[in-house]
Amino acid sequence: SHVYAIGDVARFMNRRHPDPIRLEHWTSATDQALIVAHNIAHPDDLRSYDPTEYVWSDQYDVKIQSVGRFDADCTMEIAHGSIDDRKFVALFGEGDRLVASVSGTAPAVLAETVGVLALNALPIT
Repeated sequence: SHVYAIGDVARFMNRRHPDPIRLEHWTSATDQALIVAHNIAHPDDLRSYDPTEYVWSDQYDVKIQSVGRFDADCTMEIAHGSIDDRKFVALFGEGDRLVASVSGTAPAVLAETVGVLALNALPIT
């Protein structure tokens, strides 16, 4: 009960997923560190780490951003732009739920899905 882990090695429960997950990005490690520091300093006021997954990477002239979590069983729909043009937003769904969004150099359009993904509540249809 007095062991803490952050970063790539840390697995944690998340309300949107049935199994423990990892988020392997430096922004996650930074956010986890804030929670761990608070919990060490305030053991009577524990906080949980329950983020909406987010990662980004600059690949030459394309900024790739991903919000949420998807796998091979998800459906994908290009909601904005074109992958060939390297400016797009792709939506990923499980059943009638939006579970992730990936953007190539379209951060403003991607931002529109962030609140929805936090709630995991938007029907795709």
